[in-house]
Amino acid sequence: MVDLTQETPAAEGPAPPVPRVESPLRRFASEFAESWIAVGALVVLVAIVAAALLAPWIAPQDPYDLATVSIMDSRMPPGTKSFDGYTFLLG
Repeated sequence: MVDLTQETPAAEGPAPPVPRVESPLRRFASEFAESWIAVGALVVLVAIVAAALLAPWIAPQDPYDLATVSIMDSRMPPGTKSFDGYTFLLG
């Protein structure tokens, strides 16, 4: 019969994994990603910043330069070309 009252030595194997210490930035990012409102606000902010950075390519005309503003182009339908060669996508 086997005597179960005696202690058996612990098995020598690999040490248990050390718990990973989470950095404050990683903890912030994981908590931020859990909030869908915060992620949505970040997407809107990125879209606004992208539109501001790409503004010279989105609308190359300068509305304050009176020498280049043409009154004849003010009532054109969307998608037509102006007399200067620009295409007015929104009219």
